[in-house]
Amino acid sequence: MEPTLLDRPSLDVLRTLHWPLPIVRNTRVFGPVGQNVPSFAHAYTFTILLIVAMGFRVPSVVGASVGWLALESLFEIGQHPAVCQRFVAATAGWNSRLLRVALRYLSAGVFDPCDLAAIAAGVGLGVATVFMCRQGDTACK
Repeated sequence: MEPTLLDRPSLDVLRTLHWPLPIVRNTRVFGPVGQNVPSFAHAYTFTILLIVAMGFRVPSVVGASVGWLALESLFEIGQHPAVCQRFVAATAGWNSRLLRVALRYLSAGVFDPCDLAAIAAGVGLGVATVFMCRQGDTACK
């Protein structure tokens, strides 16, 4: 089950799933970091997938990890209200469906500096996981 689902206020979970279950209050499975676990998990898994897809050469690993860190960080920073407003103003009049979807995502999101830390940690741990598996230090073979 997705961490976000487990750590949302239970009313939101029920509304999301359309389940007629009693509301349980204060169920924080992951504690204070529960809201940042999805950012970490997304960065971790996609870093590994990109490295595997691009190959295990050092330039590929650096490119995949730095590129993914930059992309995820840009989307997180883009959720800041001031930054989002600038994006909206700068792209006014553009007729792009993809841009409209991206702007809707950014304006509905909530900027959290802890998500930036979670993204960096996820990318770093993803790279470390790949190197450990490639060296045979774990049972990844």
